[in-house]
Formats: sequence, C-alpha cells, structure tokens
Amino acid sequence: MAEMIRKRMIPIIGDGGGMTSWVHITDAASATCGDLPYPC
Repeated sequence: MAEMIRKRMIPIIGDGGGMTSWVHITDAASATCGDLPYPC
C-alpha cells in the first residue's frame, strides 16, 4: 500500500492525517449481534 501511495495511485485527501476504518461491514455486524442479549 505504501508503494501505491508513493506512486500516487491512491488519493490522499487533505493533509493525509485522516483515519480509515478497515473493518468489513459483516464483521462489525457480527460483533454487534454478538454483544446483544438476544439473537439477531
């Protein structure tokens, strides 16, 4: 990924200080359902 950034193949928005979540939506949903006191 660093090489792609160096080659300017990935856009950097603003000053590049932003954070990106790399959690997949199904993983987040599974974690949320796992914490509920009732089944999803």
